[in-house]
Amino acid sequence: MIYMFLLQAAAITANNIASFPAPVSLLASPFALKVYYFLKIILIVYSFILFMAIILIVASARPKKVAREVRASIESIIGQGEGEKRKITADVWREITKLVGSGQESSWRLAVIEADKFFDEVLRRLGYSGENFGERLKQVHPSEVENINDVWNAHRIRNSLSHDVNFRLSEGEAKKAVAAYERAMKDLEVI
Repeated sequence: MIYMFLLQAAAITANNIASFPAPVSLLASPFALKVYYFLKIILIVYSFILFMAIILIVASARPKKVAREVRASIESIIGQGEGEKRKITADVWREITKLVGSGQESSWRLAVIEADKFFDEVLRRLGYSGENFGERLKQVHPSEVENINDVWNAHRIRNSLSHDVNFRLSEGEAKKAVAAYERAMKDLEVI
């Protein structure tokens, strides 16, 4: 519609152009039309990029929300009774297993990292000392946790996720890592 108007404006003789307001006569020039269409294309591309950014932000918000819920659950274990602790632990694991089953690599990554953090907190609460998770894990005897080597492998995967931006995690690896932490917590009678 605007294009038709501009074409009609361009067809008007030189005598009639003076009667148009300045902006319309400016748009009647071929250079102005080229600039107009160029800006229009740029704005359409820019709008598309913004739309995609919004979609990505909304899609990534869910795993972050789950991570906050997991951390809050870990912190709330301190003041709970024995039965309540087990319920909270089960709720946390349910959320972590939902992440692993989500079908998205970002959720798998988050599940492994959160499972590692949760197991580290469990070891800390059970009295294992050390400056970091690795030192606490070294104190766990194989008679206490039968799959201690699997837990070490899961922890290595977690370290790769945290330190290597190019590390690609498959769904199978994520499930195996989370299962290793879960089995270890069952051996320690936490869940």
